[in-house]
Amino acid sequence: PSPDGRHVLAMKTDRPQSHPVHMVEVAPGDQLQPRLKTIDYLKPGDRIARARPAVFELESGRRMDVEPGVVSNPWSINRISWHPDGDRVRMLYNQRGHQTLRYIELDVRDGSTRVLIEETSPTFVDYAGKLFLHVLDGGDQAIWMSERSGWNHLEMIDLVTGVRRPLTEGPYVVRGVDDVDEEQRLIRIRVL
Repeated sequence: PSPDGRHVLAMKTDRPQSHPVHMVEVAPGDQLQPRLKTIDYLKPGDRIARARPAVFELESGRRMDVEPGVVSNPWSINRISWHPDGDRVRMLYNQRGHQTLRYIELDVRDGSTRVLIEETSPTFVDYAGKLFLHVLDGGDQAIWMSERSGWNHLEMIDLVTGVRRPLTEGPYVVRGVDDVDEEQRLIRIRVL
């Protein structure tokens, strides 16, 4: 639910397709004859489970969907959080194929969807090893990890204007963030 309790986000998930794969266990431990085993295993190109987020206004029942084109082919939608003002819900969208990563926002006042941060690559966005997103208190700035410069670095992003400002730069790689101290305005990072 939103901080003020007026809205709730729900995920409708379309089921993945069934793709049975048959295997023969040639020497099972409990019998002499081989045994046929069937498991459900999706392959590249198969239809995976697809999440579709929507926000409901509890008093009126009004439904607001995230713009379908912004989350058209999700691998995952996670990191869901509400802006402190309660009027906007945010989530991290990872496109199937891992070439687009978006931090998006649905405004419950008018139902509009906005892309706050977008990272794309013609090959692969490393969402497992090189993803860092820290939204600062107040909800209008974020620290984001990006390889846009050719090196993995941190940026401060104004989530209202979209302006990006490098926090680290140079011929080295930021491997991770150990701590963000907002009060002291310090970030402890690992580099190589």
